[in-house]
Amino acid sequence: MAGLNAAIAILADFGVDNLKPEAQEIFRGNPFAGGTKLTQHWELRNLSPIMIENGDEEVQRRRRNALDSIEKTLPAIKAAAEAS
Repeated sequence: MAGLNAAIAILADFGVDNLKPEAQEIFRGNPFAGGTKLTQHWELRNLSPIMIENGDEEVQRRRRNALDSIEKTLPAIKAAAEAS
């Protein structure tokens, strides 16, 4: 990703209760071979009331949604960086 040439880290916590976030998402960009290697990490930190109520089915739905989002987000960031 030639458009990014510095190490970056972006951390975002998600959830209803800011003191007990449900999920954490981290983007890291590090210089690599003339460009930038961008990685994304998503972690479920705490169960929301809906996840507790609906059990593992809801947790797995959220997991699938996060993986789908990661697969779409990284290419979009790459395209934006290369266009700049």
